Amino acid sequence: MNRNMVFLLAIFLFTDVFPQQYGLSFNSHSVLKDQRTEIVLTPEKDFTFNDEFELSFDLSKYRTEKDIYGYVFRIILNGELNIDLLHGNRTGEDRDFSIIEGNKKSEIAFNLDSTFLNGNWVNFRIKFLLKEDKIIFYEQDNVYVDSSIDLDPRSHVGISFGACSRDNFISWDVPPIMIRDIKLYGKEKLQNHWLLDENGGENAYDILSGNTARVNNPNWLRHAHLHWNRIRELNFGGNTQIAENPEEEKIYWLGEDFLIVFDAAKNLFDTIYYSDRPGFLTQDGQAVFDPLNGKIISYNLDSRQVFTIDPVSGEISMNELEPYVWKNYKHHNKHYSKADSFLYIFNGYGHYQYKDSVFRSKVSTGIWEELEVLGDQPAPRYLSASGFLNDTLYFLGGYGSESGMQMLSPRHYYDLYAFSMEEFRFIKKDSFPKPAENYCLANSMVIDPETRNYYALSFPEFTYNSRLQLLMGSLDRGTLERMGDTIPYPFNDMNSFADLYYFPKTEKMFAVTLLSDDLSGTKTILYSIGFPPITDGGAKIKEVKQEKSFWIILLIIPGVIFLWLIIRFIRSKRIEKATRPEKSDESPGAYPETSEKKNAIFFFGGFQVFDRTGIDITNKFTPLLKELFLIIILHSIKNEKGISSERIIEILWFDKSERNARNNLSVNITKLKTFLTGLDDCELTHETGYWKIHQRKGIQNDYCEARKIVSNKDSVHSQEINRLISIANKGPFLFNLSFEWLDVFKARISDRITDVLLSFAESLDVNDNAELIIDLADCLFNFDIVNEEIMVLKCRAQYGQGKHSLAKNSYQNFCNEYKLLYGEDYSRSFTDIVSNGN
Repeated sequence: MNRNMVFLLAIFLFTDVFPQQYGLSFNSHSVLKDQRTEIVLTPEKDFTFNDEFELSFDLSKYRTEKDIYGYVFRIILNGELNIDLLHGNRTGEDRDFSIIEGNKKSEIAFNLDSTFLNGNWVNFRIKFLLKEDKIIFYEQDNVYVDSSIDLDPRSHVGISFGACSRDNFISWDVPPIMIRDIKLYGKEKLQNHWLLDENGGENAYDILSGNTARVNNPNWLRHAHLHWNRIRELNFGGNTQIAENPEEEKIYWLGEDFLIVFDAAKNLFDTIYYSDRPGFLTQDGQAVFDPLNGKIISYNLDSRQVFTIDPVSGEISMNELEPYVWKNYKHHNKHYSKADSFLYIFNGYGHYQYKDSVFRSKVSTGIWEELEVLGDQPAPRYLSASGFLNDTLYFLGGYGSESGMQMLSPRHYYDLYAFSMEEFRFIKKDSFPKPAENYCLANSMVIDPETRNYYALSFPEFTYNSRLQLLMGSLDRGTLERMGDTIPYPFNDMNSFADLYYFPKTEKMFAVTLLSDDLSGTKTILYSIGFPPITDGGAKIKEVKQEKSFWIILLIIPGVIFLWLIIRFIRSKRIEKATRPEKSDESPGAYPETSEKKNAIFFFGGFQVFDRTGIDITNKFTPLLKELFLIIILHSIKNEKGISSERIIEILWFDKSERNARNNLSVNITKLKTFLTGLDDCELTHETGYWKIHQRKGIQNDYCEARKIVSNKDSVHSQEINRLISIANKGPFLFNLSFEWLDVFKARISDRITDVLLSFAESLDVNDNAELIIDLADCLFNFDIVNEEIMVLKCRAQYGQGKHSLAKNSYQNFCNEYKLLYGEDYSRSFTDIVSNGN
């Protein structure tokens, strides 16, 4: 089987089995000209074709722009004649697409249903018969021919999509389109194929010939479906509640003085000021949107207090205020039923008790009632996720106890319950195995009515610097898997809240986090990810109805992937052998600080990898491959032995059968070896029965250098201290990654750096070295923001310089962080800190 056949078979199989969440979205008229998207297939040299060639690609549109005018592609023949596909028109002619030849329209023009292009992919092909002076255009089942053009049988061909920055052919008119699977044929033989499945960067790779296309201002669809986009941070004085309006695809933030409205379709924020200040807005209350009356409902279950807000005018109406009641139903679940106009409340926590009560309220009457429910009622809990489909509410997971008492064996629940809104009956649908790391859930669960897949945000709740991880399950199949990357989530129990929304017209999911504090108010952050999200492997498997075909395809795919990886590996080895200099057997150690980021692996300030030419290849590591790489390299550095296959499987594929786990390991090891060919002096081996990454002198590794410095704590000289500060100032060790097995590595290196730098700082005279001590303290706060010794040193140094207000600010910041972490006030006074005593 030759290389082209391997790729074609792989593409064919993946097209049938995997969803097509890849391609490139073009920046269009909504941005400035120099920010519009351009693909240049020939950045260095034009293609040369004899007799004939053909260009094929898939096209779709997104729905947010009204101005659709622009060039889909521009083909330049012999540097003289441009052949363009123009989408949209401004001449009043009744054609959506037309071929332009130089400065005139060709005979090829056609219409295509614009609504069909929204979200659907259509294949276009244009064939040049150079000897016959003929162009043939294929669109679905339609064929258009133009024989009125004069062509050269041997042509040099330049090709771009979207904008065109080539001299004498410049254009900035770009339609709001999406492109993928660009193919180029010479005499009906496939020569080039740009999938456009990249996850980032400004290059698109040809999977057949290795040619690289240049992409200016890219919006990679795969990136948008794998990575959460941080849209905006909002800050409010006092408490804040959130609600969604799914029909209009809007999110509301209820502050104490005004309402913030986010319109997802327009990507705009608006501020609506209230007609009157709300009488209450509590942390333990929540808000929902009433689509029947177009009002936001804010309520407090404990006090039965309710008020409504008109999100257009800001007008507020409220029932009579009641005395404040203690919080009993924090982190409960809610649902507003359009069928009967009732607000339903489930679960919650307060006063050391988990709740399993079910309430409902007719908001217009102010009457509340507790319901008697039937069936398999879930154990009392909170921090579970709920979602609605048809006439059924679903509840996923949570934390609680069988008795409802916090003191009696509380535990995590990994189950799925259904609640019939007609019969008020619970049914247990699923139980899931205990994960490697315990987690709770954000408040809402999104259910896709077409696939019956559901999505929820999970997070480990016993750490303040937590992270939200999107999970996907199915109402029909008992599986859960991780989707996309993670979101930072500072979790302080009753003071934190997170929610998840899905807007189908915008084709995005939105996550909102809130963190409240009595002193500073509420900080809330909005994130988005493309829908449907994909896994860290790049795609998720669709359900295939024909069971036999499903299993046959699953058996074929690993073989195809393995063949492809072998070919790529062999090819890269040849290149590596031709270009790699002679290696030294020396281990990586201290190296002079350099601005050149070549042949480097960085851990501090975030994970980064640069190849031998200085190109940042970090985004080529999928989350799974990144974790595998870190597992092997950190264990290789730790014990110089490496790590066994069994231990890797135990960490990454504990939930799979031994056969499947070993197959996953084999495939990903092959991928990792391929990536490492881009680095000199870095090699993955399995010589001793352990997977080990060998690093020699030519590789830059800040972790290895930091370990070497801190290993000689008692004999560190000033040059090494300066270098250690430089490394640590980049940021905490792998701060953007969170794995349970990684915690021990983070703690060990952080503790050692803190010990060395703190010991050095304490040896300095505060009066003579105040500025250096302040720099050291700022550096050390990267690793431990509530380290009392560091704070004392910094405050005394600033106070000694006469910067009394700065010293007081440093002290106050420390006290705020201390209270957030420990839930109590810091005991020592500022006066005591800056005094000469200890």
